[in-house]
Amino acid sequence: MEKKLLKLGYKKDSVDKIFQGKFCPPAKKLFILEDEYGIPIHAWRDIKSFIKNSLTDEQKQI
Repeated sequence: MEKKLLKLGYKKDSVDKIFQGKFCPPAKKLFILEDEYGIPIHAWRDIKSFIKNSLTDEQKQI
């Protein structure tokens, strides 16, 4: 998932903040993440739990 966010133009420190739940991508990028990568918009309410519970180890690395 980190690589997906980096492809959208986020820097490593921003991606870290997203995974910590301190930052959420803007609405425009949320739609891109849903359409292109299948990350539901509602998952961003608690992205840490979504990553932990919904993704396989392989998907977490993509």
